[in-house]
Amino acid sequence: MLADARAIESTLGLNAGAVQISQKPKKVQVIADPKAELRGIARQVDSSSGRRRNVRRQGDRVDRLYAALAADVRFEALREVASFATYEAEMKETLMDKGLIAG
Repeated sequence: MLADARAIESTLGLNAGAVQISQKPKKVQVIADPKAELRGIARQVDSSSGRRRNVRRQGDRVDRLYAALAADVRFEALREVASFATYEAEMKETLMDKGLIAG
């Protein structure tokens, strides 16, 4: 999901360019703890808006953020990440082998 900063910005109600990811979209798979990076982005949004959240509610917010991002993330952005492109190709091949989709 970190490959699509635009989806993160949209989901969090931010202007374009507001979210800075530590790696370029093609390199997000090298981020050691992507969930921590996403939580950090959510915390920055909360702190810049002056809201304070307890740890339990922060976890709930991140869970909601994942669900919203899953609906907004663009496949074009995900396909820039080598691990996702490999997964997608392998999944397509498996579905074709099982006759569930046409080649």
